[in-house]
Amino acid sequence: MRRRDAAAARAKLDALIAAGGDGYDARLGLALLAIEAKDVAGAERELAQAKRWDPERSAPYSLLADLYTKAHRDDEALRELERFARIEQMEYAPVKKLVD
Repeated sequence: MRRRDAAAARAKLDALIAAGGDGYDARLGLALLAIEAKDVAGAERELAQAKRWDPERSAPYSLLADLYTKAHRDDEALRELERFARIEQMEYAPVKKLVD
């Protein structure tokens, strides 16, 4: 991913998952690749998996809120933003964005 070679990164992440290394980081990596490719459905799918692996990490909620906001899916964006704000209670920005 650092080399900006999405195909190679996806292949390595898929191989990692196939070898039994499925988890939060692998799914978040695939989600980031999907976002970069503007594959909203793929990003949603991978972020949902990442949330299942570790529901207390905030990145999937933040990324989904951004995706939904850009797609004008406001109800879904608010749901994800609310969860993000609950996880990151000590950060002002998510709460302000939620209130706005």
